[in-house]
Amino acid sequence: MIWRGLLCACVSVALTGNSSLAQGSIYNAYNDTATKFYEDKEYGKAERLLVDAVKEAEKLPANGDRLLTSLRLLRKVYLSMGKSSQASQVEQRMLSLGDATTGDTSSGNSPTEEPPPSSRSDQSADEGAAGPKSRDAKGMRRADTPEPTQKNMDFAISTNSSREPEQTSDEVKEDEAPTQIASSSGLSIGIDGLKKAVEVMKLNGHAGWSKTCDISSDGLRAISGSTDNTIRYWNLKTGKEIGTFEGHDDDVNCVVISPPGNNAASGGSDKTVRLWDLDSGMELKKFEGHENIVTCVAFDYGGSRIASAGYDGTVRVWDTMTGKEIKRLTNGKLGTVRCLAFTPDGDQLASGGSDKIVSLWNLRDGTLTRQFIGHKGEISSLTVSKDGSKVLSASRDLTVRLWDIESGEPIKCLNGHTNWVVRAEFLPDDQVISGSLDKTIRVWDLNRAKELDTYKLQSFGMWSLAFTNQGDKCLTGSDDFTLRLWKLRP
Repeated sequence: MIWRGLLCACVSVALTGNSSLAQGSIYNAYNDTATKFYEDKEYGKAERLLVDAVKEAEKLPANGDRLLTSLRLLRKVYLSMGKSSQASQVEQRMLSLGDATTGDTSSGNSPTEEPPPSSRSDQSADEGAAGPKSRDAKGMRRADTPEPTQKNMDFAISTNSSREPEQTSDEVKEDEAPTQIASSSGLSIGIDGLKKAVEVMKLNGHAGWSKTCDISSDGLRAISGSTDNTIRYWNLKTGKEIGTFEGHDDDVNCVVISPPGNNAASGGSDKTVRLWDLDSGMELKKFEGHENIVTCVAFDYGGSRIASAGYDGTVRVWDTMTGKEIKRLTNGKLGTVRCLAFTPDGDQLASGGSDKIVSLWNLRDGTLTRQFIGHKGEISSLTVSKDGSKVLSASRDLTVRLWDIESGEPIKCLNGHTNWVVRAEFLPDDQVISGSLDKTIRVWDLNRAKELDTYKLQSFGMWSLAFTNQGDKCLTGSDDFTLRLWKLRP
């Protein structure tokens, strides 16, 4: 009984540590992006993000420094916008927290830069204690992991409700009501008139937060990777875990199911890429060669090649049959590569990341064909249209952009999200679907570059996100280590 109690305590500590890390990353997303917008004098966007940063800071166990950091910058934003009443309210809140620097009106804090590449991610120090492990006959681990207690996600909402979340203008209306900071729970901008996504099911099993997930082309299965170093395979009809794949020695940062649906590929902070058989759960290949953390993987349309990339600034293409590296792509300026997408014919590959540029590579000779320039923030998602004529990119600059592959010219820019756009995909009928850390899923008409529908999710993180091909459902990785399947459209 003593041993059992100690084990439960260890698991509880590990779960709490993972949750704090996930929540801290969510806070960083809001605050860092807001800082960049402040430096670019886009004060309206900075204000909205800082309001959310304050909310997130208040949920952290030791929130003092981060909360004050965001409040200081929010005050400077209001002063820059000429909103003296709001700046005064923020100042009072800072004083109540014991801050003595409210007289400082200098420029905002420098943005938090991406940590220098290392062989291990900064989230991994407190992870990995998930209790005893056992394997079934297929080599897949099944674990009974305690479900963490869900935090209270309720916040006081006290702002001008007439303000639309899509507003991008930095002009200040004289009759605009000031944002209130009356309660201890902080600030929140209300979002009115949005459809609510319906939670279909909750998937339990991971002992860490899900950094990545993907849905099969038939929409019946899903796969997820986590900071618990495991990959889990799910039945989306029953919500049951089919099995757990083990092999990575660190965070699993990216997973994708092959177009034929029989295999999956994963990449991790252990610098490896792995190929899995979904039926047996067995590891088929381990691809080694990357010199740092792997952040993204992609299959070609036939499933015979895998592309991978990450912190080492190289894109590598592997043969799934031999396990050999067949191409290495780099121009020495890619930085951290976050996303990859093959063209349908398999002749070209698009990459994007911290350089804010979409690069298109010729896979026959390994040359850089062209680059698509326009994003102001790191690129987080790429996909190529089925006819191979267009590429869709999502970014931390809050936009989704459509490009002409042949010319490299921009076609459309979709504005509306109020935080990092995590993923965007093509839908039938010239539509696009996108999801963001602003906890909304948006459906767009590409011909008119107009937002058709916006679905609001409950207050759970969206660090992993996947859509069905029809865009009727999405899967998100949540702060409480679960995944949630949402119904979006009839």
